[in-house]
Amino acid sequence: MLIIINADDFGMREAANQAIVEAHRAGRLNSTTLLVDGAAVDSAVNLARQCPDLGVGLHLNLDSFLGYDVDGYYGRTLSNVNPEAYRQAIHNLADLEQAIEAQFERFFSFGLTMSHVDSHHNAHLLPAIFTSVIELAGRYNVRKMRFHRAFYEAEEALFEAHRRLLAERGFTTVTEFRDFGQPEAVFNLNPGPTELMAHLDKPGLGGEPWCEAQFERLMAEATLGTLIQQGAQFGSYHAL
Repeated sequence: MLIIINADDFGMREAANQAIVEAHRAGRLNSTTLLVDGAAVDSAVNLARQCPDLGVGLHLNLDSFLGYDVDGYYGRTLSNVNPEAYRQAIHNLADLEQAIEAQFERFFSFGLTMSHVDSHHNAHLLPAIFTSVIELAGRYNVRKMRFHRAFYEAEEALFEAHRRLLAERGFTTVTEFRDFGQPEAVFNLNPGPTELMAHLDKPGLGGEPWCEAQFERLMAEATLGTLIQQGAQFGSYHAL
């Protein structure tokens, strides 16, 4: 049973960088996603170079185009994206695509191998953006992506359309996605490859308390024992 404990926001702040690398060195996770425009990206890249077994993906940041964190908009799908910002982003799709490509290029400029692609707030799954992301990923020979039915809420037709497109382009995805922030996420695991998405901060470095709590729970022996008892084998998106 392949379990990908994937920590988002590598490069956002030093507390996240230190938590991710410490958890990796302790054998708790083998996967993370890099925010190439993060305030602590240089530190994250240096740490990644010291950890050759740490799978590093691209965490696209398109918030400036989509109005996240403005007037309460904060979500993954059409139901909770700022509608005016989304319309404007589609209208200026060439600018959005240029920003996406720039983030791919910046990632590869660090000399890292990209394990997969996902995004801040899962913006890569929005209909007007999805095709652009998979075309760019394919151009760079990256064919693994965070993708799961749970992100689509009631938009089943959209999920099926995207699933077919990924299959046609030769992309590989996990069969199950769980949020490590939910305590029950580590129980009753299914046999297929599963991503446990985590947000980690090392306590004492000025991070977010909820991310510090996830780090402490991930490092707890009880959590490791629960996963191992279910036959978990830890890996990154490279292992898919």
